[in-house]
Amino acid sequence: MATLNNILSPVWTLSLNGGGEIAEGLDAIKQCLNVIVRTTKGTDPLRPEFGSDLYKYADQPLNTAIPNMKLAMLDAVAMWEPRIKVTYIAHTLGDTDKGQIDFKLGYSLADGSISDSLIVAVNSGGVITGSTRQRMILRAYLPMDGTGLQFQISGQLNGANILPAPPASGFSSVSDLYAWVQQNWTNYGQWYLTADSIVGYMNPSNTSGSISVSLLSVRQIVGAIPTGFNYTITVNVDDVLYSNVNACNTPGDLLQYVATDPILGALGTWQIATLPDSFDDDFSEDFDTYTQALQLITSEGNNIQISIIAD
Repeated sequence: MATLNNILSPVWTLSLNGGGEIAEGLDAIKQCLNVIVRTTKGTDPLRPEFGSDLYKYADQPLNTAIPNMKLAMLDAVAMWEPRIKVTYIAHTLGDTDKGQIDFKLGYSLADGSISDSLIVAVNSGGVITGSTRQRMILRAYLPMDGTGLQFQISGQLNGANILPAPPASGFSSVSDLYAWVQQNWTNYGQWYLTADSIVGYMNPSNTSGSISVSLLSVRQIVGAIPTGFNYTITVNVDDVLYSNVNACNTPGDLLQYVATDPILGALGTWQIATLPDSFDDDFSEDFDTYTQALQLITSEGNNIQISIIAD
């Protein structure tokens, strides 16, 4: 698959598959033919004459429809795709229940160097071609307000859950969720983060599916870890204080203490997180630093506060 970073042919265009894909060479020309024959004249406001008149003859008797459809394709291609010459247009009758006529439009490059063909099926439902792969697009809209809660994503493709499953505790931010999807679900297609949703352009093998982003009924409680050694941690749970007795020399020691304590460990999932932390007010917000924090993901309704000091 070509992208804007690796275009090899001087003949190229953005692919109708989306997701930043590029159509090159004959694929680009075939895509243009696909657009020309399937576009109804008058539907492009900037080019009202762009397209073909195929649709006019979809419900006419075959002896009238077939020659007029061939002429409509010839005229449209001659007008809008000068890079090729039509060499033949053959037809067969397709699905008789739908009144379908299948055309094979043969063409060669204008210099006669390369030949190719395009299959065009016309019926009462419209015009379809086999020139491009159909890529399913999935979209999950982001919750309006996730302050203090964890984000979670789920999805199905072809009737099966998308694997691997995301962490049960969810993600503290949309950017963390998106980074995880980019790393773990890239084999299913291309993923993008927009202002209000996560969008996936699925590989052609996926024909049905859905994704959703939800909020978990859990809270994220954070205690910043200061620079230093010999940490003392105090966790206030409904005004009951819990503090380490043995020295904690590293953030890993802090994590081990809270995760293995019979009471604190039962509150939820503990982890070390990296959080943005700006300089003081004398500096611009453009100068961001990062600090480590001890993070608790919990569904408990207790009033919980975390305080960490260092010698």
